[in-house]
Amino acid sequence: MVTIVDTISTTQLRPRHPEKVNRPDAVSPPKPDWIRVRAPNTRGYADTRKIVKENGLVTVCEEAGCPNIGECWDKKHATFMIMGDTCTRACSFCNVRTGLPAACKYVDKGSAGLVTDLKARGLLDSTVVHWGGEMGRLPTIQNDVGPAKVGRDHNTYGFSMWVAGGGFKQGFTYGETDEFGHHAVKDIVNHYDYHATLLHLFGLDYQQVVFKRNGTEMSLVDGQNARLVSEILRG
Repeated sequence: MVTIVDTISTTQLRPRHPEKVNRPDAVSPPKPDWIRVRAPNTRGYADTRKIVKENGLVTVCEEAGCPNIGECWDKKHATFMIMGDTCTRACSFCNVRTGLPAACKYVDKGSAGLVTDLKARGLLDSTVVHWGGEMGRLPTIQNDVGPAKVGRDHNTYGFSMWVAGGGFKQGFTYGETDEFGHHAVKDIVNHYDYHATLLHLFGLDYQQVVFKRNGTEMSLVDGQNARLVSEILRG
């Protein structure tokens, strides 16, 4: 991992990922010609950078050394890491021995606090709370590189999400995976089914909601035969 050094800020320099604080920085190979970009110097970039620095934020853009950071930040587009200075792009974040337990402590307390606060304020019934991601994790690893780097690979065939409020049923589990936690095998909900259900909770007809991309009409159900997952909704 390459440490991103801020040569303008006067704050103390530090490695981005705490698990790699004692590791030497990797030598950054020269970028190929096709990835070379001009140094950011636009007003939009400067404004975005000011917001990032003044609020002590950490961005994936900087951690990844993204060559498009100038173009994106000029448009006020930046991806922030919700775990603060713990780089969620690093493999160590998903380490089941170190990174994952620490991440769970951050996430569990905040998630429970959000739901509790919404309920106390009478807002939970009108607010959809969704906790999840773009994919799950396999119950196995394909590249065993030792205990220090034990992680789990991506899994798009069966993974869990939890929801609260906004018309969802309370206190139950819907769907099952196989005995290995690999494939969903019972009461399967595809992403387009879930999108259709969310749009329904928002008071929208998923068959009517479309948007244009490159001149083509598209929808969140991706042209699939989506269904409303009524089993997870309150009657």
